[in-house]
Amino acid sequence: MNEKNLHPSPEEQKLRVDAFLAQKLGISKSQAQRWCAQNRVRHVVMGTPVSKGDLVPEGGLKVQVEQTIDFTRVGDMAPFFEDEHVFVVNKPAGLPTLPKHKDDFTSDCVAYRLAKHYSWARDLPQRDYGLVHRLDNDTSGLLVAAKDRQTYDTLRDQWGTGVFKGYVCLMPSGIQKPVRVDAAVAHHGGVKEKMTVAGLDTPIRGAPVAACTSFLPVTVRHDALLALAILETAGVRHQIRVHAAHLGCPLVGDVLYGGSAHAQFSGQALHAACVRLPGRAAMFCPVPANFTLAGTKSGVDKEAFEQLQAQLSEISAK
Repeated sequence: MNEKNLHPSPEEQKLRVDAFLAQKLGISKSQAQRWCAQNRVRHVVMGTPVSKGDLVPEGGLKVQVEQTIDFTRVGDMAPFFEDEHVFVVNKPAGLPTLPKHKDDFTSDCVAYRLAKHYSWARDLPQRDYGLVHRLDNDTSGLLVAAKDRQTYDTLRDQWGTGVFKGYVCLMPSGIQKPVRVDAAVAHHGGVKEKMTVAGLDTPIRGAPVAACTSFLPVTVRHDALLALAILETAGVRHQIRVHAAHLGCPLVGDVLYGGSAHAQFSGQALHAACVRLPGRAAMFCPVPANFTLAGTKSGVDKEAFEQLQAQLSEISAK
């Protein structure tokens, strides 16, 4: 964080601290109030914390401010679905969910796009900006954000077993019938970018996390499998990709986990197609055009893609 001294005019000394900060720094009043509660706003002269409702002191305020996102590098983000409490986007493949690291304020990512365009996102925790889960960079599809702190906390608590999370993937045709993989996942001990199933000979870093994925074949052809992948747990980093590789069927395009590169995909052929939040109807996001093109070239019927919504809706209702 950086410290900034703010010196008020005589007229500004009549303002409450939260209103003055909002006016001077271009932040919301609720964010200014949060900074006051965190003792990040102090008298310049005495160094003592001030409260949100205090009048601005003549000597000015010393404020610990967060670094500013370079919004000139950040794109737009329209809602796929929105209501009073949640905001759902259709993330394109290639766009990161979050910045690369905590000191990265120049990357384009979903979190920064929300912060750029929506005041509710700026009022929520800085790194997440309301996002309650993650998608890998090259995974497309539905990404859910909460528009207030209560909804954010509730959905984070429910994400493990209370939220249905259905994905569509392309795999080699190694699975002929539904299969459930119940295998904890951990950071790979030798390759920083990878995760691995725990309990194998592969060294790991940190504690394994419980992970369960069900793979349901939709259409099987000699060199391609259109499948649904259902996350039955909260979702560990790379979970579906790791479990698919564990079955000996790494996703199409997923070179990191042993899959073959594919001209239609910059990475893994994985799409977050369906989410059902507690008390709500399931939301379905059709697969991108490259999925249909890659699948049909491998012999997957176009009709199979058209039936995905009905299949996911049926599964999510169980």
